[in-house]
Amino acid sequence: MKEDRDEKLLVELGARIKYLRKARNMSQYQLAIFSGMEKSSMSRIEAGKNNLTLLTLNTIALALEVSLAEIFEIPLPGTTSNSDPSELNK
Repeated sequence: MKEDRDEKLLVELGARIKYLRKARNMSQYQLAIFSGMEKSSMSRIEAGKNNLTLLTLNTIALALEVSLAEIFEIPLPGTTSNSDPSELNK
């Protein structure tokens, strides 16, 4: 159960980063460059496949020009999602 919860958190965090990136009209490549990492690493982060360190999250937050707190604004289960990139088109 803990593994499922951890995996879900990483997926939600990745979706939140993707949402913030798209809201700023940045490509995945641009965010990767601004964060000092490879595009493949950013792809894995947004897919929820990497367990990020606080320092990596801070680097991404700086590149997105948001606070760490804003990156962690992941909705509670059963609430309206603010991390779904498809909501940008609504």
